[in-house]
Parts: sequence; C-alpha cells; structure tokens
Amino acid sequence: MSGRTAVLRATRAAAPLLSNASRTPIFRAIPAAQRTFSLSASRSKSDVVRETEVPVSMYSPDSKGAAGSTSDHFSIPVNRDDAKPKPFPAEEDADVVPLTKRVWREMPPMMQKMSVMDKVVVVTGGARGLGNHMARACAEAGAKALVIFDVNQELGDEAAAELHQKTGLPVSFFKVDVRDGAAINAAVDACVETYGAPDVLINSAGIADSNIKAETYDPAMFRRLIDINLTGSFLMSQAIGRAMMAAKKPGSIILVASMSGSIVNYPQEQSCYNASKAGVIHTTSV
Repeated sequence: MSGRTAVLRATRAAAPLLSNASRTPIFRAIPAAQRTFSLSASRSKSDVVRETEVPVSMYSPDSKGAAGSTSDHFSIPVNRDDAKPKPFPAEEDADVVPLTKRVWREMPPMMQKMSVMDKVVVVTGGARGLGNHMARACAEAGAKALVIFDVNQELGDEAAAELHQKTGLPVSFFKVDVRDGAAINAAVDACVETYGAPDVLINSAGIADSNIKAETYDPAMFRRLIDINLTGSFLMSQAIGRAMMAAKKPGSIILVASMSGSIVNYPQEQSCYNASKAGVIHTTSV
C-alpha cells in the first residue's frame, strides 16, 4: 500500500508542472529560424521576381572523377518575348525513323520479338487517324513493306507517298471499301504478288455514329455501321488469313475493337457502335 501511495503522490506532484508548461504558447518557444512557415510564404501569386538574367553555377569533378574545386559561374539572358511555350510540330510533320537491322541485332531478345522486323504489314483505315499512326509505328518497328487499304483515294495517296518519303520503305495504297469482298480479294492477291503473303493485318477501318437515340436510329445507318466495323473486319481477316495459310506461314491478325464492346459508355448514345465492337471482340474469340 505504501508503494502505491508513493506513486500516486509523485503523479499528482508532477501534474501542476505539466499544467504550467501548457499555458505557454508553443510557437513562442520555437526560435524564428526554426519555424516551418514564414510571412514570405503568404506572398500573392502575382509577386514574381522577373529576372533579366539567370545566374548559373556549375561544379565539375576533376580528371579522376572525384569532386574537385573546379567551378564555373555565369549568367544566361532571359528573353521576355519567349515566355510562352513553343508549339509542338504538327504530327504529320514528325519524323518517322525506321528500325534498322543493326539496331535490331543489338536489342534484347524480348524486344526483338516485340518488333515487326522484315514483316509485310497491311493496315486498313491507314490514310489518317489511328490507322495512319499505326502504320508509322510499324515502320519504326522494322516493317519491310507497308500496305494501306482505305476508301479515301486522295488521303490514301497522300499518306502512302508521305510514308515512303519519310522512311524510304516500299509503301502501297489500295482504294478498298472493306465492305466489298471482291475488291478485298483482288487487292490482297496483288499484295501477295508484290510483297509475298502479308505477315500482319491491322484492321483499323471503322466509323462511329454517336449521340443517336436507339428508338430513332435509321436502320440503313445501322446496317452501314455494322457492315464497316464488323463485316469489314471479318472480310479482311478472311482474305489475309487465306493468304497466310496458302503460304504456310504464321501471322498476326489484329482487329481494333473498343471498350464500348464490353461496357456501355454512359451517357453516349451509340447502341449500334457498341454492338459492332462487341461483335469484333467475339470474332477474335472463335
């Protein structure tokens, strides 16, 4: 009992000391130099120091790579007329640099497998948009020949000429509507005769009729979209697949679908587009 009483008395005796200490504001006990925040942090956003020169200090290691006393101090001028960010060059003007054999040989085996080195690649809808950029990417990934299928004669010619000029690769354009099976077969036969059986098909041709209510959707528009997005994907895959099988060579057939084939992107009203892309997804599941 005496031990417990002693502990209680010690606790009670210490309590006033803690109470007195808590009466002193904490910020007064902290030296000004150690405070995290200061009045300078409350400056307005418009209070900017506009330098006419930017001072630069550069410290370099010595000849042995160790930290030395070599330093350089100078200033670079600031051009106030150059304050706005410079625009990026137009995507059409960007360089397209093909992957060379020398660089490919130096790549790790896994990266080599992810290339299309020495492959003949067919891209539908390659005159513009995603298809055109996919064709450019294939050139940069090592394709030996590019074949563009598109329904737009003018844009298709321009895209093929531009890709050839930028890459030096053989590039062909076929004006083909992916709904026209006979035209597809004729174009694929000509492609095989020129380059051999294609190694890769990227089916990017497609359209989207968005923001149209299902109850007012024109049946003719419905059939047109299904024919382009779904039937066109099947006809292209069928023709290219037959060419690959006839040549007894492996290949890759890539159909561009959409997340809208698996979910409903509310509030977009595009029942036909969703149905077409769901069909594309399941076409590759067979």
